[in-house]
Amino acid sequence: MIYLPINKAYSILKNNVSKHFLFFLLFIFIFNSISSIKADPTVLDEFSVVDKSTETTGITFNDNGEKMYISGSRPGNNRISQYSLSTGFDLSSTVEHVRDLDLSVFRPATGGWRANDIRFNNDGSKMFLPMIASNDPGATHAIHQFDLSVAYDISSASSEYYFAPSSVTTGNAPTGIEFNDTGTKMFLTKGTEVKEYTLSSAFDLQSTVTLVRSVDLSTQTGGLYSLAFNNDGTILFVVDRDSPHIDCDCRDIIYEYSLSSAYDLSTLTLISQTTQIILRW
Repeated sequence: MIYLPINKAYSILKNNVSKHFLFFLLFIFIFNSISSIKADPTVLDEFSVVDKSTETTGITFNDNGEKMYISGSRPGNNRISQYSLSTGFDLSSTVEHVRDLDLSVFRPATGGWRANDIRFNNDGSKMFLPMIASNDPGATHAIHQFDLSVAYDISSASSEYYFAPSSVTTGNAPTGIEFNDTGTKMFLTKGTEVKEYTLSSAFDLQSTVTLVRSVDLSTQTGGLYSLAFNNDGTILFVVDRDSPHIDCDCRDIIYEYSLSSAYDLSTLTLISQTTQIILRW
């Protein structure tokens, strides 16, 4: 399945779906185990989240798909919204709003404004939000790490750490976040770059976090919004918000890359790309 949060959460049929993939504004995609972007998607279901978010930036699920999380905002209120699904990963089942996490509560300590994406660790005890800085003096872009005392329950979230090295704070805000399956690598989309970090302790930004490399995709992209890997880290998908390099009416593109070494951005090879607009809002 692919899930698209653009004020509505969409469920789309695709071959072999895997993990998470998002794009904000004109496109926002989440792929669960996708084999190729060449297959044509078909919209199956939709669920409106406009009462909670008029600008939807990210979507993710718990491990069994019975909880869905949307990052987004309404004027003056930036939040994470939690929903329950009576059938896992199925938007045609009964979907109910459970609660919101008001991010403004954490703003004085962090300076963060809006969450551009959302991810959990493998057991739901930690949550990670790439944050765009507010206009407050001293505010910076960062990755906000939360502790959840109850797994996948955002009402139990407490601010744990604000990861803000120069590789994150300088230039464009981070727009997408992903981890490898063990949590010892983190990947961010930022401008036209994908950044790869190692973590000395899994899913812990307070441990030793080292920037390994930044891969510049500007020869293909105009600005990235999100990324996702397949299950074994040998395929990477990125969403380009405004490609200046494609001669077609398709300014928003999905690129697919192979990695000859799993989760190693130094081994990227471009495979294919979408060449048509899938969704325009």
